[in-house]
Amino acid sequence: MIEQWEQGEEGDGILTINASINSLLRLLGDIIDHLKGVKNINTKGSKLQDLVTHTIYYLDPVIRFFQNLSEEDREDLRKSYGIAGRTKFWRTLQLAVREERSEFNPFGLDEYLSKEAKTYNEKSFATIRDLETFFKNDFRKKLEEAYGKSWFKKGVPQKVYERSIALAATKNREIEDEEKEKEPWDCLNIIDYRAIAVYGKNWSEIFEKFYTKPGEEKKSGGKDGKTKWMARLERIRNENCLSYSVTEEEFYFLEDLKDWLLDKSIQNDFDE
Repeated sequence: MIEQWEQGEEGDGILTINASINSLLRLLGDIIDHLKGVKNINTKGSKLQDLVTHTIYYLDPVIRFFQNLSEEDREDLRKSYGIAGRTKFWRTLQLAVREERSEFNPFGLDEYLSKEAKTYNEKSFATIRDLETFFKNDFRKKLEEAYGKSWFKKGVPQKVYERSIALAATKNREIEDEEKEKEPWDCLNIIDYRAIAVYGKNWSEIFEKFYTKPGEEKKSGGKDGKTKWMARLERIRNENCLSYSVTEEEFYFLEDLKDWLLDKSIQNDFDE
C-alpha cells in the first residue's frame, strides 16, 4: 500500500487520485457513523487509540481490496470522473467493507446497488435483443450467399432444422392472421446460431473470419473454443430479467460484443 501511495497518479496509481481521496474520506465518515450508531461507541469520549483500533477493523478490507484489484478494475476506477464517478468509487469501497464485515451497512448502499443492477439489466437485455436481430439477418445473408436458394437445407444442422420447423408450426397454429405467421428461421435462439456457425465447413468457409472475436484468432479449441462467447451470451440471455441482476463484468462483456458486431455493422452499412 505504501508503494501504491508513493506512486501517486503516475502509471496505474489509484490511491491519490481525486475520486479515491474523496471516497476514502466519505468512507471514514460512514465508519464513524457506524461505530456511533451500531457499536454504541462514544467517539467524543473514547480514547483516540480505541477509536483508531475500531476504525482499522473496518479499513482492513479496503486495504485488501486495493491489493487484490485487477488491472481491468483498477483502470475502470481510475476513470471515475465527475459526481457519478466519485459516487461509484465510494460505493465500491463501502461494498468492499461490507463483504467482509456484514454488520457494516451504510445508508443508501442497498438502494444504489439495486438501481445499478436495474440499469445494467435494461441496457444489457436491450443489447442482447439487438444482437439476436443482427444474427438473424447476418447469418441468413451469409448462408444465402454461400448456398443460394438451398441455404436453409444445406447450411443448417439437422436438429436445428427439424426443431425450428416444428416450433414454427406450433406457433402458427395459434396465429389467425397468415401474414403474421412465423418461418422456421424466426424460431432460432443464440445457441442455434452457434450450431450453424460450426456446422460442417460453415466455420472455415463462411463464419470464422467474421465471428472470431478480435484477439482470439489463435485461441485453442478450434471453432468450439472460438465460439464460446456465444454460449456465454446464450446463458445471460436465458436468465430471467426480472429476477436476475446482470453483473458489471457481464455488462462490459455485452458492451464489447456491441462495439465489435453492432457498431462495426452500422459503420460498414454507412460506408457502403
